[in-house]
Amino acid sequence: MRHAHKRFHLGVFGPGGSGKTEYAMKFVANAPATCVYFFDEELEFSERMNIQPARTHWELDQALHTGWVAFDPHTMFQGRMEEALEYFAKLTMATAPKLPGRKFFVMDEGGLKMDGHNVGPEVKRLIQSGGRVGGIDGVWIGQGPNELHNNVRQQLTEVVSFQMMEECALDWLKKFGFNSDELRTLGPYRYVCRNKRGGEVRG
Repeated sequence: MRHAHKRFHLGVFGPGGSGKTEYAMKFVANAPATCVYFFDEELEFSERMNIQPARTHWELDQALHTGWVAFDPHTMFQGRMEEALEYFAKLTMATAPKLPGRKFFVMDEGGLKMDGHNVGPEVKRLIQSGGRVGGIDGVWIGQGPNELHNNVRQQLTEVVSFQMMEECALDWLKKFGFNSDELRTLGPYRYVCRNKRGGEVRG
């Protein structure tokens, strides 16, 4: 029944220090899932969530059994982060279908590893068919939605925005249904969350 999985991709956007990464951590910590795959280039997830980072093939295999895979790419792919992201997306697509239930693929600061014009084929495959093939949902964190490739933005089903001042980012968020004036004036750590069906909450 893997094809019955409903696609879900969450975008969490805001400037540095706004609270976007904390939001994403709390989300995946509380959402039911059998495994969470973190692309943990800055070791922020492993340190703050007390997860042992995986740096080798063996450590990645062992982490799968715990349900928390925080991939530190620097040992295997020093200075080659785009290649590392492709590898991790391919690993996720290969292992997630073997696990029951829902899984999450989480990437922070997506604009540093992809842009609006370039996305690798493995990441693209995960975005477009990961939910159907392996029950993989995505959590994409960045300074603004305009940093992410259009393939990611098109798949977002729910978006959380903290204070946003950048006009290109606000233009996209407005199309998703946000009030750009409200986003400009949000206080510290305050956010608005909207889904594609028009549901909206504030926190």
